[in-house]
Amino acid sequence: MPEILAREEARAQVVAAVVALPEALRRVVLLRFYDGLDSGAIGRRLGIPPSTIRSQLQQALATLRRRLDSSHGDRRAAWAIPFASWFAAARPNGLLSLLRVSGPLRAFAGAVTVFLLGWLSAPLWLAAPPPPIPLGPGEVVVTKGPDPSERQAAPVRREPSATEVSTAAARGPEDFWGTVVAAADGSAIAGAEVLLEHRHADEFPNLDVEYGKRVDGIGSARSDAEGHFQFHVERALQHRLTVRANGFAAVVLPYCTGGSEFVVRLERAGFVEGVVHHQDGRPLADVLVDGVERGSIGDGVSTRTAADGSFFLADLPPRPCYVRVRPTSLQAPDWQLIEVQPGAGTRLEFVVAPGRRVHGVVRDAETGLPVPGAAVATNWAMDDAVQSSGDGSYECTGLGLGESLRVRAEGFAEQVLPIDDQADVVVVDVALVRGRSVFGRVLDDERQPLPGARVVAATEEWQGQNRHHTLSRSTTTANDGTFRIDGLARTATTRHWQLSVRAPGFGARVLALPPQQLLQGPIDAGDIELAAQALLEGRFVNADGQPIARAEVRVAIEPEGFSQLLPGVDPQAAPLFHFASRETRTGNDGSFRLAGLGPGRYEVRARIPGKDWDVASGAIEVVAGQLLVVPDLVADVGLTITGRVRIAGQATQPQRSQFVLYAEAEGTESRAADVANDGTFTIERLEAKPYTLFAIQVPAGLAMVPRPAVIAGQKDVEVQLVAAATIEGRVVDHDGQPVRGAGVAFWPAGTSSARNHQTDAAGRFRIEVAPGVVGKLTATDRGGFLRGAAIDNVAAGNRDLVLQLPAR
Repeated sequence: MPEILAREEARAQVVAAVVALPEALRRVVLLRFYDGLDSGAIGRRLGIPPSTIRSQLQQALATLRRRLDSSHGDRRAAWAIPFASWFAAARPNGLLSLLRVSGPLRAFAGAVTVFLLGWLSAPLWLAAPPPPIPLGPGEVVVTKGPDPSERQAAPVRREPSATEVSTAAARGPEDFWGTVVAAADGSAIAGAEVLLEHRHADEFPNLDVEYGKRVDGIGSARSDAEGHFQFHVERALQHRLTVRANGFAAVVLPYCTGGSEFVVRLERAGFVEGVVHHQDGRPLADVLVDGVERGSIGDGVSTRTAADGSFFLADLPPRPCYVRVRPTSLQAPDWQLIEVQPGAGTRLEFVVAPGRRVHGVVRDAETGLPVPGAAVATNWAMDDAVQSSGDGSYECTGLGLGESLRVRAEGFAEQVLPIDDQADVVVVDVALVRGRSVFGRVLDDERQPLPGARVVAATEEWQGQNRHHTLSRSTTTANDGTFRIDGLARTATTRHWQLSVRAPGFGARVLALPPQQLLQGPIDAGDIELAAQALLEGRFVNADGQPIARAEVRVAIEPEGFSQLLPGVDPQAAPLFHFASRETRTGNDGSFRLAGLGPGRYEVRARIPGKDWDVASGAIEVVAGQLLVVPDLVADVGLTITGRVRIAGQATQPQRSQFVLYAEAEGTESRAADVANDGTFTIERLEAKPYTLFAIQVPAGLAMVPRPAVIAGQKDVEVQLVAAATIEGRVVDHDGQPVRGAGVAFWPAGTSSARNHQTDAAGRFRIEVAPGVVGKLTATDRGGFLRGAAIDNVAAGNRDLVLQLPAR
């Protein structure tokens, strides 16, 4: 009798745990263990690839094991042993008899739990658990399950940090939990709205605006009386966490994964008020004004100006924020960066200029016929696009300097054309060429068609030595796994076109397309097989072993099989940055996780927020289906230079006068550090050498004299800002005509970084520098066609300099 009671109690707990699963996971569990269907049959019934079914089953089983373990004090034997001996004795007749019981509830409680408990407890009674895997210096741990469906749950063990100990027994990498508190005093905030979502475009540098809007809602909740919230998530998947509460600024945290607690500190919002008017003094009504936190990928806050041009922008986070205005048909002024204070406001003024006008006709390059309906814009997102009319004509207004024209039309290759900066009205006629195509089929790891995979084709087009544009096209595979992308072109200025193929649960693939075939006609990429995804996990800690939270983690990728479609070795073929990089952030315990990795060589780099240096893992080989744990990345600041910046004749710095201080030494990489509001700075990760300290962008009217021979390790270094002198002059072309929009820079002797200044309509420039400083003055045209001029030994105070650019 005791054995029966223990078994029935265990079975009741399994039933409750299954019922509590998310609907998608509960559905596949019932089809597998109640209806007795295999992964292929389930996939056909639900229209989902078998590999996805296996992944969901494994996720469900791992979740059930974890929940049953945690409810028995992390002792699997407490719930598995009462059932294991009976399970062994009952096969096969006992199982068959339970499958014949009548009634839906009895059938569920019987058949499901018999089969399911066998699967859940199998690791206990079929084999002993594996021993812990030690992590030695420089060691990479790779675990691989016996079956692809087991890969995500492969055990990787290490000693938990102090932060992890309290939650390790109850939570794991598929749990997402946290606490909402007030930043001022740390008190819990109850009733805060907590939204968790997965945005597919957050997983990689995205080139598709529409794809960037694709969102999967994971869940929403309200924080409880203690400020707590919790969700169930997929392991290593990137999420975006948004938290809102009355009286506080919203917090948006991108790149969040499960397995680490999130403490969300809410602060009182700040605000911005101001006015937008035309340069002739007229107020501008109904102009969009928005604000976004610096470095954020959130949507920010927005408003529109009133009839008198005034605006009030509320709910800004109390951190550095950009405020911008976007007038219709007029030139948008520069963004303004402000330091938002909690509960306080800042007043701004924006002056809007008419801008320049560009017009022309879009035609078919082969037939000469007009192309109606072509989209013409000045940015890659095409959010300011106008449509060419029936006769192919178009007009864009409100343009600034240095802009390019992008033109897209169905069946044609996209074109990016430079706009001459020397006139306010420019004619740009466009001759579009017919684009080529690439087609193929995407298969899963069982060579079954994979519908819904995202396929992106992209390349870079170079225009001069220092200007390039990214061109891209994308699509989604059909039910039979096929895809076709049109509108590709091959010119002398484009690199290899490349394909990026991604699907949930699979490792991404990147393939270079043969350029010569693109000249001849469509390219058949053939069957592109996606293997089971690999997961990569690790931690970022300081020299004392303490975790570093919300640090930036970037991964550089050399994808396996990148050149397999090329006819031979091509040294120019290399993956685009958009296809060969990933990004995430560390959690509260310093952990980071990435999913969706394909085979290849990887390098992980972690950076502390606000620092200009990072820590690298070295090369890592990634194999399909692995769970790979890298050794801890340790941030050691090394030698430092610390000190304070002072303004000559003043006790303190002006408010919001932060700038960047650089340190350079011969034969080493330059280092930089932000100068705080109180003037203090710390430059880290230096070698045992003398350095020159300098700044290239300081508060208006001030300048810094470069300070040489500062030894690494020196403390209390005092750096002075002084009243600036100027260097002034003009940039002209080979005919002596003024060049508008040319880039002019002054390089103080002994430094290798400079701030770029633009010439005005008369070709004039004005640069603030420290008195007595001597350096090199350079000028280049905006087109980047290798046209440049330079003058050596230029001193502060020179005001009639002329730099003449050579002919193109």
